[in-house]
Amino acid sequence: MKRDAAVTAPSISFFAAQSQQARASGQHFVTLAAQALGLSPAETLAACGEAASLPVFDAERLHGLAPAFDLLAFADAERRLVFLAHEVSVRIEQTWLVIDDPFDAARIDWIEHRVQRPFRIALATADEIHAWLKRHEASQRATEGALSGVGGDTIDAENNASQDLSLGGIAAESSPVVRLVSSMIFDALKASASDLHLESDPAGMAIKVRVDGVLDAAGRIDGRATAEQVVSRIKVLAELDIAERRVPQDGRFQVRLDGRDIDLRVSVMPAIHGEDAVIRILDRQRLADDMRGLTFETLGFDEPTVRQLRELARLPYGLLLVTGPTGSGKTTTLYAALTEINHGAEKIVTIEDPVEYQLNGIVQIPVN
Repeated sequence: MKRDAAVTAPSISFFAAQSQQARASGQHFVTLAAQALGLSPAETLAACGEAASLPVFDAERLHGLAPAFDLLAFADAERRLVFLAHEVSVRIEQTWLVIDDPFDAARIDWIEHRVQRPFRIALATADEIHAWLKRHEASQRATEGALSGVGGDTIDAENNASQDLSLGGIAAESSPVVRLVSSMIFDALKASASDLHLESDPAGMAIKVRVDGVLDAAGRIDGRATAEQVVSRIKVLAELDIAERRVPQDGRFQVRLDGRDIDLRVSVMPAIHGEDAVIRILDRQRLADDMRGLTFETLGFDEPTVRQLRELARLPYGLLLVTGPTGSGKTTTLYAALTEINHGAEKIVTIEDPVEYQLNGIVQIPVN
């Protein structure tokens, strides 16, 4: 970066202030900082890297990185404009978190909470990150790849509820509809979604996933006939009546991903344009990992709220309601309360639908 010797290099506090202003205004950090400095985005990022003592990756170095979508799912990377990747040198393999704003603590904390592996931070412009993700999109968007091959085939009635999910296994599946359903579930699991929603409409069906309590569009299925076949395939997996389309049905099945069993609860409901389906994802292993060291403080509550929750949880009678949308943390909050009051001096009994995580020393009753 060329700069007049008389001009003082921007300080780290300057970039931190620009980052805060960018998030408040909805702009890109580098774009805003470049306007303030009168420099190009590349020059601005180089100055930021120098101030923050972080490496800056250009397009050539980004091209040599191997995606780590097993650590941070493609859908999450695309949504937050950040990605994890491996770089192999002569002696070691380094995992990088590539981001355009090193002062965005919320994004970095979110990733640190979910990635149980050390990584280093590197900088790249938002355009370069977007281009890198676009280049790797074809190999990771299993659902979109499966959508292109869906035709008017019939549904195989074989129940593959215990199937192992992997990109290779999905690609090898001969039935386009079976491949599409497996791909949708695979993408939802990789995105750490709590639900997969299939909503029928006059032109076909919308595919949505719920992540952190918010529904995001994940694609769509064109054609009413194909949409009906997709719902029928889900019914087969959940052992529901594929001929019944006038009343709601509930069921469940199980898949394996990366060696762990994942329970899926299915709800099919008739609507004006066909049948809608919701698949609730219960990843007990992931929940078990999240439960380690669980306290109210680790959930992010402020001190007054923590104090009030503890007082309510310790009362010998009464009712404590925890409400919120799907995926907002109700179960985790209640389990945190149970963990804190479970000292062995009292008998604690829960009634759950279903029991998502087994707590030592507590009698848990599943309800069907």
